[in-house]
Parts: sequence; structure tokens; C-alpha cells
Amino acid sequence: MGGTSTSEDSATLLYVRTAGTNVRTIAVDKDNNVWTGGYGNKVHQKYDGETGAAIGAPVNLGSDSGYGGLIDGNGVLWSSGWSASSISRYDPATGTETNHAVDGGSYGLAVDSNGYIYNTHLGNTVSKLAPDGTLIWTKAYTGGAGNRGIAVTPDGHLWIGNSYSNTVTRLDNDGNWIANIVCETGPMGISVDSNGKVWATNYNSNSVSRIDPATNTVDLTVELGPGASPYNYSDMTGTVVTGTTSPSGTWRKVLNGGAGATWGQIFWNLEDEGEIPDTTGLTVEARWSNDLVTWSDYIAYSSAENIGLVAKYLEIRTTLERVGGTGLTPVLSDLQVDYTPGGGTTVPEPTTVTLLSLGLLGLAWRKRGGHNL
Repeated sequence: MGGTSTSEDSATLLYVRTAGTNVRTIAVDKDNNVWTGGYGNKVHQKYDGETGAAIGAPVNLGSDSGYGGLIDGNGVLWSSGWSASSISRYDPATGTETNHAVDGGSYGLAVDSNGYIYNTHLGNTVSKLAPDGTLIWTKAYTGGAGNRGIAVTPDGHLWIGNSYSNTVTRLDNDGNWIANIVCETGPMGISVDSNGKVWATNYNSNSVSRIDPATNTVDLTVELGPGASPYNYSDMTGTVVTGTTSPSGTWRKVLNGGAGATWGQIFWNLEDEGEIPDTTGLTVEARWSNDLVTWSDYIAYSSAENIGLVAKYLEIRTTLERVGGTGLTPVLSDLQVDYTPGGGTTVPEPTTVTLLSLGLLGLAWRKRGGHNL
């Protein structure tokens, strides 16, 4: 009688009745719109991520859909059908739906940074498809049975939850076996967090396990309590959205030049390692404050441009983007700001810090001539 619609929970922002019935497919596109698909009636619908309003007409993708699902870097919706021996590929830009044969029992779906699709089959096989749906291979592996959820780590390795054998299998990008990791009972959903660790939801033991890829061991188990029965096949951590569907990374740093500091020219990618390939982007912006409370708006700059600001604090924000499926990544190798300190502040010594953003973008601060912060 109403269910969630009558509940009071501050975490519930929207309650939306979906066009699909027995919804299992759920995926988020680069514009933060949400696709849902019903395993019952196979109907898929896009909804506005802010308002929940339906966008466009619902689409029935047939028996090859409604279970696992994702949006790839080209905005294409993929949906598996469990009992079917194929998966559905729907391109909203053209309104074209195609079905692509795989092994039987099509379950979990995952996508890597180059746009290749991976599909598990409830036995001990997994398929790899090209971005256009062409089947590249189907391979079996040892030590796993009842495979369901699947995810891809930044190194391109595949991680598969084997619900019958209580293991998570690690394969390389070509489907070659690397390891089996023992979890608690019934691992179903698999996802990767922003630190590159792998999480498995254990349906039968009411728990989740965290795996460290550096050691191929479970380094944390969280008990969820009796009856929790965690059960999912979609991207529960959001790394598909940030790493593949809408791949971007943002890095910020606040600089303290002392009261009355003058901020001069800003430079980046003066070193050979820096590059911004076609279809990728790198934006550098700055804003200022004198109290860390009230800030100006961000202003975008070109390399070697004069910032021309007088303020105690300067915040630099860099945004790096790439188009999913191209395999091209922008690299920020170095960034330098020239300034005159204010208030008698001593210029800090240059430092070297290596950062990674979402496992996608390599960012480094390196020593150069002038004042490096």
C-alpha cells in the first residue's frame, strides 16, 4: 500500500513510478539521466536525474533485456536478459536496437575504459564484445560457478562474482585466469570503488567483502545483519559513470601567498610528458579569497596567461576529460604559478606530489624554475 512513497527518509529525494515492471536494469548517462528497465515487461525508460520526469517515449527491448544494464561512453544502453542467449544494445541517438548473441544465461554487464563490453553467463563463462556489439570471444575459467556480477578495475582486469562457489574470479582483459578469491557465501554484485578496491555483495551471508587487488585477498568484511540479502548487478559505486560513461577528473589546490600576494603567470604542460590529445580536454581555472570563506567566481586561463590578482589565497582547479571508448587520456605533467608573496611570507620550497584522479588521469607537481607550489 504505497510502499516507499509513504516512507519518511531523508535519503529519499525522489519517488518515481517506472514504466518497466520488476525493474532490475538501472544505469546513469553522462547528463545524469537515469535509465531503468523492467525484467517483467522489458520496457526501458529514461528519467531526468534531477526531477524524475520521463524523457521521451518508453522503449521495449524484448526478451534479451531487463536484467543487468549499463550506459557506455558513447551513450549506448546495454541490457542483459538472464534467460536469453543474447544482450540488447540500444542507441538513443538513432533509436536503433540490436541483439547480440552470447552464451546462455546472460547476467552481469561491465565496460572497460576502451568501451569493450563484458557479459557473464551464470556458469563459468564470460563474453567480450566490441562497442558495436561484435562478439570478440567467450571464454571459460576455473574455480568459479554461478557467475553473476562483473566489474573492471583501472588496469582493465575483470572481477566476477561466483555465487555458487563463493569466490570472486580475477581475469585479465583477454579473459586469462589470474586468481580466485574466497569470500563469504553467495557473492552476487561486484563493483569498484574510487581507490581501486573491489566490493562483492554476499547474498547468502548478509555481508559485503572488500578485496585488495594488490594482494588478491579480502581485507574487509562488513556484516549487514540478518535478512539483508544484498542483491545487485548494476554499478553500486558510480565508477562506471565517472570512469567510462562520463570520464573526467577534477583536482584542486589552495595556495597561500600571504596577505596582499600578487599572482602572476600560470603555466602547465611545459614538460614533454604533458599532452592533450584530440577528443580530450584540460581546463585550468583559478579563484581568489582573503579569508577562505568568501570566494570569487572561477576564471579559466590559458597556459602562460597572467592571472593578475592580488589576494592572500588562490585556488587552482584543473578539470581533465576524455571521450569514452577512444582510449585517449589527457595528461597534466606539471603546473607552475609565479607570484610575489605578501605580508613577509617566505616562498615555500618546491615540492613533488603525485596524484591520481579516479584511476583515469595522471597528475603530477614537478620542480621547475621559478616558484613552484
